[in-house]
Amino acid sequence: RYSMSVDVHVSRFLVGGKKFYFYSSWTKNSFSLSISDGKSMWHGEASEDYVKNKLTPEGIDTKQYLNLTKEALITQDIDKRRFNYQINQKNLCGASKLEILVIQLLLYPSKVS
Repeated sequence: RYSMSVDVHVSRFLVGGKKFYFYSSWTKNSFSLSISDGKSMWHGEASEDYVKNKLTPEGIDTKQYLNLTKEALITQDIDKRRFNYQINQKNLCGASKLEILVIQLLLYPSKVS
């Protein structure tokens, strides 16, 4: 019988002076993320193929990418020593869209000044 292990985390982040709540679930090769500002909620899923072919930067192992992303999204790096966070909320055609950008500074440490 096949069973998939799922790791679930709920976190509160302060980004741009606003509180956001992150609910993330992680499997070995994929993840889903729900974000709420207390008024609205956004949800996205990254399948194994999407993580491997679209999200993982060139030159980094997919497992390493997932580990760094999980680390960035389950506990906020308040001191911004490893990660910097930006959240952009947009209204497109009456629908609210949320973009989250987690800049992973340690991916390319030689480029960080």
